[in-house]
Amino acid sequence: MGVNDLMKKIRDGENHCNTTLKRLIKDTPERIIVGIDMSITIIKMIKRNPNHIDQLFTEPKRPVHGLIDAICNALDPIYKNEGVLVCVFDGLPGSLKKNHAHLSRYGKNEEKRRELEELYKEDDFDSFDEELANAVKVAKLRKELVSFNRPDLLYDLKIELEKRFEGRIYCVGAPFEADHQLAALFHQKIIDLVWTNDNDLCCLGCDVILNLKSDGKCLHVKFDDLLKTRFPDKICKDNIKWSKELLSHVCCFSGCDFIERNPGNSMAKVPDFLKSITDTEGNLMDDVALYNAVKSRWLIPTNVSDDAKAKWTEEYKENHLKLWKHARNMFLFGPASIVTPYNSEISIREAHLSNQSCQTFLAVKACQKPRL
Repeated sequence: MGVNDLMKKIRDGENHCNTTLKRLIKDTPERIIVGIDMSITIIKMIKRNPNHIDQLFTEPKRPVHGLIDAICNALDPIYKNEGVLVCVFDGLPGSLKKNHAHLSRYGKNEEKRRELEELYKEDDFDSFDEELANAVKVAKLRKELVSFNRPDLLYDLKIELEKRFEGRIYCVGAPFEADHQLAALFHQKIIDLVWTNDNDLCCLGCDVILNLKSDGKCLHVKFDDLLKTRFPDKICKDNIKWSKELLSHVCCFSGCDFIERNPGNSMAKVPDFLKSITDTEGNLMDDVALYNAVKSRWLIPTNVSDDAKAKWTEEYKENHLKLWKHARNMFLFGPASIVTPYNSEISIREAHLSNQSCQTFLAVKACQKPRL
């Protein structure tokens, strides 16, 4: 979901920790099960080592030495602390994200690939500095374009995960985005926590682990604590009753993978925004009042260039508002698979982990347990 500027409201820096995996596991009656967004983990491990990036661009394709080990090493702290790993791999992008975030992130990839091909062809340099400048441009473009779209590597990774974490590893292929699948697994109580380095799962109502270190130190963030303490302290204290629905409006206001931020809006304006969509007791207004408040004030570009203002036409505002009304539900409803036990006498969690269930594709309402 990638909500703009929200992560610093969730954590105090990338090194801040408040517990350890060992302590979390000790405080959990059953063996703790941790869901992992593998796309984030894989890309992080790739970009950490320039050699991995270079090897992924070689022709013909070749093994990427050390990459599979690096990915498994990143998961080691969970396994060593007796946790169970549920590794969720991305599927296809949802339509809203495909039409917005994917366009902004990857829309220029073909242009970048052509630029990279032209740089490869340059071999006549007048000086070492020119050759070095070419190499720097190549490295920059490769880092921007690198991906893990190699079936052979994916297969090798799956085999190594099952070998290295034998008995406590499950691999799940999400039909669409991994974060929605992880949210569905969390709200079905199949997993206890999600390990991530993004704010997506926090907004989807999950308890998460951030800043996980090799020694097991981590930041444990409970969704209820975000609503009761963290967001009131860091964003707005003024008699606002924080809820999942209120947070979804903040996500839309701030801009995310589904909906573009209105020019001129920022996190600094969130307190004023919240006051405009809540009543005197801090409760969210009804849909009509909220719609009018957003349309009359928060879809008007401010402190931006004339080009940005010209783009924000009345038609654009209407389309944006329609998307806002749809997108706010995307934080509660995510395309995912739900688990249905073959045997109604066992729990969903037991059914999923013992392979006694089937997967049913549904738009799961992440804030409540689905009916079976």
